[in-house]
Amino acid sequence: MSDETVRVLGIETSTTNLTFGWLEVSAGIVTRSASHSALIGRAHSELIAGQLEAFMGLHGADAADVIAVGVGPGSYTGVRVGVSLALGLARGWNARAVGVPSLEAIAAQCDGVIAVTLDARKGMVYSAVYRVQNGAILETLVFVAKRPLEEFVALSPSEAIWLRDAAPDGLALARLGLTAQQRGQTSVEISYL
Repeated sequence: MSDETVRVLGIETSTTNLTFGWLEVSAGIVTRSASHSALIGRAHSELIAGQLEAFMGLHGADAADVIAVGVGPGSYTGVRVGVSLALGLARGWNARAVGVPSLEAIAAQCDGVIAVTLDARKGMVYSAVYRVQNGAILETLVFVAKRPLEEFVALSPSEAIWLRDAAPDGLALARLGLTAQQRGQTSVEISYL
């Protein structure tokens, strides 16, 4: 990895969106950033390679030093598509791949007490509540679980901002991945709930 500039690619495929983020950081200062999210349903495996190539070409990016990948919870197939691509790119680019919880990548786009839910079908949601400041997850107030929606409503603090089925944010994902890498995280563990 370059000592001067760190290039971070974010890949998130756990929802019906395909999301990418790009960060270039030099001496602790963001020098370049970009984000893209498109609603694609369940077509991740068909579209991810072409859309990533277009995204990186549009922003003049050729390789990353760190690849932050959303690890769920969410679509089982979607998560596996994103993680597989991230691990393959990391190997080809001699980069580090780090897993970022998908609900954190959604929550980190707002500040305050943030409640996040993703539809898990049949009245169930993947859910958590975080305290977020300046894009950093300071505290997990309600831990990630698959639970009935009514149970989550009862657990959520009344002051929480609720993000329901929101698209993950590519820049938030990239920032969280860079932070995880700087803290020494070296693994990608998928969150199956």
